[in-house]
Amino acid sequence: MPAFFNNTIYYGAVGDSIRAFGISNAQLASTAASQTANAFPYPGVTPSISANGTHDAILWAVENSNPAVLHAYDAGNLATELFTVTRHRMGETSLAPGTDSSLRRLSMERFTSERRPG
Repeated sequence: MPAFFNNTIYYGAVGDSIRAFGISNAQLASTAASQTANAFPYPGVTPSISANGTHDAILWAVENSNPAVLHAYDAGNLATELFTVTRHRMGETSLAPGTDSSLRRLSMERFTSERRPG
């Protein structure tokens, strides 16, 4: 299932990368504006978006592997992966090599703060 944000459709087919297709004049672009570097195995991926209005959007995607991997990308440029988290055991997570833990913390704070009533 695709995600929609800011006149862009995000779609990840089985065995393919997530691709961002712009929409203009009610038509989907024939080529992707950006795409992730990695491909997602069966059953593909269902991307989700979190954002501050129309700014600072993050595309979230879970890779169906063992262990599963949560990916976060800059929704404006899917070639920029912000971080990955691998779940090893119930309640335990570890960051992928080269991941900046402060970026992860800030991203998660922004994500959860958007969901607070107020």
